[in-house]
Amino acid sequence: MQLISVVIADDDQLVLQDLKYLVDWKYLGFQIVAIASNGEQAFAYIKKYRPQVLITDIRMPRLNGLELIKAVKETVPNTKIIIISSYDDFDYAKKAIQFGVFDYILKNEITSASFTEKLISLSQNVLESSFMNNIVIQQTLTLYFSETSPATIKHTDYSSIRMLENERYYFIIISSPCAFIKDMQQIHESNAQSVDYLMSQIRQLERRRYQIPLFFSHETFVIIGIRIESAKSGHRILLDSLSRSIYTSINSRSPQPCVMFYYRKRVSITKYRDIYQDCLPLLRFYSVFTPDYPMDLEKLQKKNYIQTAQQFPMHKLVSCSNYLEDNIIQMKNHLTLCYQNLDLASIRYFYVNFCTQMEIVSNGQMQFSSANYFNSLEILLKWIFNTYEDCLQFAENNTGIQYSFAVDSAISFMEQNYPDFKLTAKIISDHVGLSSGRLGVLFKQETKRTINECLTNIRIKNAVHLLTHTNLKIYEIAERCGYKSSQYFSQIFFQKTGKRPIDYRKLPVTQKEEYDDE
Repeated sequence: MQLISVVIADDDQLVLQDLKYLVDWKYLGFQIVAIASNGEQAFAYIKKYRPQVLITDIRMPRLNGLELIKAVKETVPNTKIIIISSYDDFDYAKKAIQFGVFDYILKNEITSASFTEKLISLSQNVLESSFMNNIVIQQTLTLYFSETSPATIKHTDYSSIRMLENERYYFIIISSPCAFIKDMQQIHESNAQSVDYLMSQIRQLERRRYQIPLFFSHETFVIIGIRIESAKSGHRILLDSLSRSIYTSINSRSPQPCVMFYYRKRVSITKYRDIYQDCLPLLRFYSVFTPDYPMDLEKLQKKNYIQTAQQFPMHKLVSCSNYLEDNIIQMKNHLTLCYQNLDLASIRYFYVNFCTQMEIVSNGQMQFSSANYFNSLEILLKWIFNTYEDCLQFAENNTGIQYSFAVDSAISFMEQNYPDFKLTAKIISDHVGLSSGRLGVLFKQETKRTINECLTNIRIKNAVHLLTHTNLKIYEIAERCGYKSSQYFSQIFFQKTGKRPIDYRKLPVTQKEEYDDE
C-alpha cells in the first residue's frame, strides 16, 4: 500500500523530535518525507515533494504558518493541512479555517492517543479525497486529450488541468494490441475492455511499489505521468529503468503483448497533449503492429504518416482461381504501400472490405473470427493470401450452393427439428439471429417459398420416406413428422402429393417416387 506523504514544519527542534517519534507513522499509513525548521524551507519541500499532508506551526521565522498555508493552497491545493500551535488564539484558528485547514491542534493537548486519532481521521479523508480527485482528473484529461479544436479548449472549463500546469512529468503511454475487427460495435467493446484491463493493472502497480501520481486513458491508450525527483544526471537512467519495469510487469500478466511509448523530456500536461496529438496516427499504427520493445516518442515524431490515396478494387477478387496470382500481387503491393506509409486507416478499410468480399464470393458460407491480431505486415499478408485461396477453393467446390448463410442455417435447423410440432417461423428465425419478417423475405427471394412452406415440404418428404420404407402406422408417421393430428396430416399429404397416406402406401414400389418439393 502506498503511504501518505507528510511534511512537518516547526522552528522548535524539540517539538519536531516529539512529533517524529510520537506515533508509528508507517503503521498508520504515513511517511514523513521532509522536516523543516522555518516556513521558507517548508515551502521548498512542498514544491519538491508535493506531499498529501502538511503539519505546521503558526509562528515560524521567514515565512509564518498562515503565509505558508496560503502559498501551499495556491501551489498544491489538494494538500491537507493540520496546524499545531502553542497559542490558544481563536483568530489564528479562524484564519486557518478560511484557508481550508483540515484541523487545528494545541501543542499542550497533544498525546500519542489523541494524535493517533487525528491521523486516522486524516488518513480516511486523504484517501477519499484522493480517490474522488483522481476520478475527476482522469475524466477531465480524457476529454482534454480528445479535443481537436483550440477554440473549444479555450472556452471549456479545464480548471483541474490548469492546476497541473505547473507540474512537469515524464510521460509513458501503454496500449494493449488492437485487433482487426469487422463489426464497429465489437471494436468499441474490445477497446473498452483493453483500456479497463490496463487501468486495473496500473492501479495494482500503484498499490504495490510505484509512485504514479497521474494516469488516465484516451482511445486505446493509457497515459502515465511520472515525477522523478533525483539529480538531473540520473533522470534518464531512472526513467529507462522504471519504463522497463512497468513494461515487464504489465506484459507478464497481459494475454497479448502490450506496446509502450515513452518521452524522455519532462514536460507539462498541455505541452504533452500537443506532442500526443501530433503522434496519434503513429500511435494507432503501432498499437496494431506492436513492436516487442518500448518506443521513444521523440524518434516517433520524426516518422512521416501519409494517407494512401487509392482504394483497392475489391470487385476484382472474383470467384475464379485463374486470376489468383495477379490478385495476390495487387493486394500485396497495396498493403505494403499502406504499411510503409504507416496508414492504419487504409489497412483497416481494406480488411473490412476484404472480409465482406470473401463472404460474397463464398455465398455467405465462409465466416471470419470476431478478432484477428497481426503484429506484423508478414502475418497480415499470410492471413489475407490463405483466406483468399481458401475462399476461391471453397467457392469452386461448392458451386451448387444457392442459399445465403441465414437461409441455409434455417433449412438445416428445420431438417433437424421438423418432428417438433411446436416448431414455428419465430423459433427458426430466433435460431439464425434474424426477425421472422427479415428471414421470411430472404426465404421468398431465394427459395420462392415461405418459411412454413419449406417446413411443410421437409415434413412431407420424410413422411413419404417412412410410408415407403417402414411399417409404422399412419398416426405414428404423423407424430414423427411433426403433426399432432393424423387427420390434419392426411389433408396436408393429399394437398402435396394428390394421394392420401394410406393410398400412397398401397401403391406398387415401381410407382412410388421420392417426394420432390420443387
